[in-house]
Amino acid sequence: MSLWLWLLAEISIIYLITNQIIWVVIVFFMGPLIAIGALSIVSGFIINPIKLNLKSFLMMWFGEWLSFMVLFRGLQLLPKRCHIKSNEVAHRHVIFVHGFFCNAGMWAPLARKCERLQFSTSFVEMTQLTGSLEMLADELQVEVKRLKDKHPNTEVSVVAFSMGGLAARACLLRFEHIPFRLITVHSPHKGTHLAWFFALLGAKNAQQMVPGSKWLTQLESKDAARGYPFNVLWSKHDTIVMPAKLADYGLSKDEEEGKGHLFAAIDSECHQIIVETLLTGSTY
Repeated sequence: MSLWLWLLAEISIIYLITNQIIWVVIVFFMGPLIAIGALSIVSGFIINPIKLNLKSFLMMWFGEWLSFMVLFRGLQLLPKRCHIKSNEVAHRHVIFVHGFFCNAGMWAPLARKCERLQFSTSFVEMTQLTGSLEMLADELQVEVKRLKDKHPNTEVSVVAFSMGGLAARACLLRFEHIPFRLITVHSPHKGTHLAWFFALLGAKNAQQMVPGSKWLTQLESKDAARGYPFNVLWSKHDTIVMPAKLADYGLSKDEEEGKGHLFAAIDSECHQIIVETLLTGSTY
């Protein structure tokens, strides 16, 4: 619902200013292209040590823009029934966790792929768009306990995008034994300086993702003490985790180059890495 309100407000404001439908269409497509282009320039040429050539930069820019359009103009606006198919639980189950300003719809393509491989799937979502990360950890904890109580022999994995990876780490600390294996994708494990913008606007989850925040410091000290291993997929040219090296964390990791933050939602190579990790990795 929040994404629908945001989209309607965006269209209404543009129309009130211009009074022309053609400008609504132009800004609808060109606004994200310009904003993502600016982020791509910062990531591809300025703050990250590995510089992109022009071809790689343009491909990253286009990939991020296409991902934005697919997610925020498509998948995430669909009703839940379009991507949540069944309550059946198989021997192997995957819980998907979304990122900042996202919802369960972002993982729909990968979830379908997992289901074709005989995994069952479920999703958790934040109930407040800018609430504390502990709220998302609460939702994940409830879902894990539901699965373990009803299906104790099910092998549970969690695939968490961006902010969701931090919430999943926080959730792990609430269990005496490791209840699921964790795969984080483009997560700001040590924060992101881009969070400052939303933090200043009062978003609690953004404040927690500011590098060096009290919440991040406590999380790292606690899960390091517990020794929870997890798989990390990160990009050296992340367009949201700035600088990208702040996403480099964990005992087992896969690195990408020339790929932006949102692209993970539709990237077939990224999805293949996740699926192979789910199929071949150790279970807890």
